[in-house]
Amino acid sequence: MNKVYISIMVEELAKWKALLSRRVQDLQDVTRRLLDERTKVREYLINTYKDLHALCSNLDMTPPRSSNILDLSEVNMQLSAMARLQTRGNSSTDLPLWDTECQRTTAVEALAFELIKHPVPELENADAAYSAVMGAAVALSSFSPACCGHCTGQIKTI
Repeated sequence: MNKVYISIMVEELAKWKALLSRRVQDLQDVTRRLLDERTKVREYLINTYKDLHALCSNLDMTPPRSSNILDLSEVNMQLSAMARLQTRGNSSTDLPLWDTECQRTTAVEALAFELIKHPVPELENADAAYSAVMGAAVALSSFSPACCGHCTGQIKTI
């Protein structure tokens, strides 16, 4: 195989490896931070569940199916609706949409969305880069210099 071709391929692979390694590191960091936030949310939901359960102690509520954040959120929503019903009766609870002006994601969630939104730029045209490198390699490998009648067909490096 041609040394130029190998050199080009090694160079391209090194660039891609560095790019992908950085991308993996960024995604692992964001995932770790999201899991840390999730752990805090779960702790808050458990404490909220305990408080709401104490408020609605006279109700026969089944405990959550699990202590994951989705099940805890669902049970907390049910308990808070029951607590509201106990304290306020059937009075209307129509509140204006207060969360429309609030930030809906944490800083880490926003970073995760940004990472997902932007693919690795140099790899978007990976097929074109591969074709260019392969085209150059094929062109170089099929190159045969013009020979005179004295040539034996073997090329020797002097």
